[in-house]
Amino acid sequence: MILDCRTRAAGGRRVIVFAAGHIGFRRSLLVRAAARRLARFRDLTGRGRVGVLAGTSGEARLPELRGIVDAVGVLAGGTFVDTPAAVVVADGGTGSVIGADGPSARLQGRHRLQPASGR
Repeated sequence: MILDCRTRAAGGRRVIVFAAGHIGFRRSLLVRAAARRLARFRDLTGRGRVGVLAGTSGEARLPELRGIVDAVGVLAGGTFVDTPAAVVVADGGTGSVIGADGPSARLQGRHRLQPASGR
């Protein structure tokens, strides 16, 4: 999937052109050294949380595949976002965006996303 926002300079001028999408999201199980108990996917249980690293292109892609954000990164209404300051509940507007080019200011430092149906 080619993200248009990653092909443009800050002023909106196109600076990168791709001929075709070249990156697919696939499973990986990268864990901190302290979490060696998760050596294989079958080791995952309901006791742990798994996600992608905040601020990476994977963070922009995985929530879109799961329907938590739309194609431009706007969080679905009712999504819970844990931040250092508070739990933010997205209203489905452009003030709650997590995109490949960064998040909305109120979502800085986020450490957990949870869909409305997950609480």
